[in-house]
Amino acid sequence: MGRLLGHTPLLALDFRYRGEPRRIHAKAERFNFTGRIKDRMAFHILRTAYESGALVPGAPIAEATSGNTGISFSALGRAIGVCPACVAGRAGACGCSADQVPAGRAEVLSTRA
Repeated sequence: MGRLLGHTPLLALDFRYRGEPRRIHAKAERFNFTGRIKDRMAFHILRTAYESGALVPGAPIAEATSGNTGISFSALGRAIGVCPACVAGRAGACGCSADQVPAGRAEVLSTRA
């Protein structure tokens, strides 16, 4: 799994600013495993917890999220065979809804304020 992460393409964007040519580089995060910016961070946490024995198969992953982190945890947790995630967020503010989480990969809960 680790080979699928961390090789995000860097794109060169050429443009003009105040008449001068400029170039900036941007990472194409959509090429990550889930298409989210948080994949490497979530994988590192899951791998470290699994290797230390803190995370065992079947144990739930709970993540209070506004979207990207929860989606990464749910997809990566299922992909590496550790466990599903339970993703929680404040009702109406959580960008991680049940339809955004890959099918069957997590339970999405909304909390009050």
